[in-house]
Formats: sequence, C-alpha cells, structure tokens
Amino acid sequence: MNILFRVDCNQEVGFGHMSRCNLIAKYMSNKLNSNIFFLSRNYDCQNFQQNFLSKKIISYKSKKFSLKKDLIKTINIIKKKKIDIVVLDNYSCNKRWCNEIKKLTKKLVIIDDGLKNKYKVDLYINYNFFKSNNLRNKLLGYKYYPIDKKYIFLKKKKIFFKNDILINLGSGNFKNYIRILINHFENLKLIKKIIIIGRDVNKIPSRTIRIKYIKNYSFLGNYIKNSKICIGSGGLNLVERLFLKKKNIVFSTAKHQEKICNYLHKKNFIKYLGSIKSLKNKNHIRKMDYEILKILKDKSNYRNFNLIDGNGVKRISAHIHNL
Repeated sequence: MNILFRVDCNQEVGFGHMSRCNLIAKYMSNKLNSNIFFLSRNYDCQNFQQNFLSKKIISYKSKKFSLKKDLIKTINIIKKKKIDIVVLDNYSCNKRWCNEIKKLTKKLVIIDDGLKNKYKVDLYINYNFFKSNNLRNKLLGYKYYPIDKKYIFLKKKKIFFKNDILINLGSGNFKNYIRILINHFENLKLIKKIIIIGRDVNKIPSRTIRIKYIKNYSFLGNYIKNSKICIGSGGLNLVERLFLKKKNIVFSTAKHQEKICNYLHKKNFIKYLGSIKSLKNKNHIRKMDYEILKILKDKSNYRNFNLIDGNGVKRISAHIHNL
C-alpha cells in the first residue's frame, strides 16, 4: 500500500502537523508494511531538529500557497508513486483540492481540527471533538490522539520542578505578547524562573527573573514536565501538556482553537482566558495573575486529563490500513 501525506512543515506553520503525521507514518511503515511519502511546501524542519522520515519527504518551493500549483504537484506524485491513499493534514488545501484528488486516488483521509468536518472523504479524523462518535467514516475524540511514546514514558517519571512557568504560544510571531508577559511577571514575587519556547523570540531583559530561551528543539516533554505552570495556545501542544498533568493557562492563537478551549475550560481541565489579543486587557491580566498565584500556592482545583490512553496512533493506522 502506497500512502501520501500532504502536510507542511516550515517557518510559517511550524512542525506540529508534520509531527502527528510522522507518528502515524512511522507506525504504518514499520508495523503495516506501507510505503510512505510526504509532500510539503517549503519544507524546513532544521530549527525543530525533529526526527522525521526525511528520506520520504518531497518538497516544492512556493512563496505563497497556490491551489493550482499544489494540485499539479500532488497529482504528479499520485501518478508517479502509484498512491493508494492520500492523507491530508493542511489548512490551505480546500474542498476543491479534496474533490480533485479524490478523482485520482482510491481513498482520501483528512486529519483535521474542525475546519473540514463537512467534506466528503473516506475517513475523517478529529481528536479535538467531544461529541459521541457513531459514524463509521469518522474517528472523533481524544482516544485517537497520536501521542508520542516519549510522553508516555515521561509521564511515569518523577517531577523535579526547575521552572515556575513555561510559555509556548506556538509557531506564529507572538514576541510582543511574550514581552507583555515578561514585563508583567517582574512584579510577581513568586515567579523566579521561566522557560520560553519560540524561534522568533529575542532575549527580553529582566531584572528579577531568570529566563531560558528554547529555539531549537525536538521534544518539549522535559520542559513541560519540570514546569509548575504552562501558559500557551490551544494548539497541538496543549494536549501534550494536559497529558503530562500540567496546569494550563490558555490563550487561543487561532479561531479554530476557541471551541475546544471553551470546552476544556468548562470541564475544568484548563483556565481559558480568550484570544491572545486579550493580553492587552487589564482585566484579563488580573485574571491570569489570580490563577497563577492560586497554582503556585497550590490552591487550584484543576481536573486531571485522563482522556488519552496512548493507543491513538495504532487505532488511526488500523483504520487507514483497512480502507
């Protein structure tokens, strides 16, 4: 079986989507004897140091996403490699892209975060979904989350708190918001050490806080595990932070994150304070302060997130293989 993953990994979108596809691809290659290929626009994971199936990645250069150009590239690979299944994990490829690709390949699979749930495909996967799953062609809910085995092993280890706060707002340019956070934290006496994840963040001077900047990384688990509080976005890394039982203060950095953040907030898994833009609002700053102080004084009552059992990759791979 020949499988093509259409997923980007570059400075623009980060490596989260490639990371989850890579876990599935490795399992299908090693356990189910599938031939795996990736197609990525402007592929670049040098700053992420991630162990992807690099020999299987086909990259093409394009300053801006062009639907026509991407279709031509994808169709050429489908024909040349005799692709049986296309797995799409990409926000830019729309319904027209899916309809054109479905004409040329046996099966089309979408890994999604809620943007393509009405598309006609052979298999739809969305772990950020909290309603009951009664449809054969849809895999919904956190039991399908493709967690890396490293997180499973790390979860069993003892915690050694080295950092008060870990800040990870994702792959976008959020340096101004991080500056707001750092400048504000200088006034909170309980905060002594902070870890900041982000390739575009320059060093921000601080008189009272020790700050460590992590720009190149392959695995964030150890930084998460050894931090008392995580402040971050509602993206892919949020679930990994929850899996490691971290207390999370969350700001959504994209529209599609809002729905799941509101759900997790209502269930008391996280403290959701709205869009990242709300950091400019003094009322939201006060809410954040209140929550941070509660956590540091061990008076918060977050629920443990026990919705992932570690078998998501195996479940997804089996469904794709049986299409």
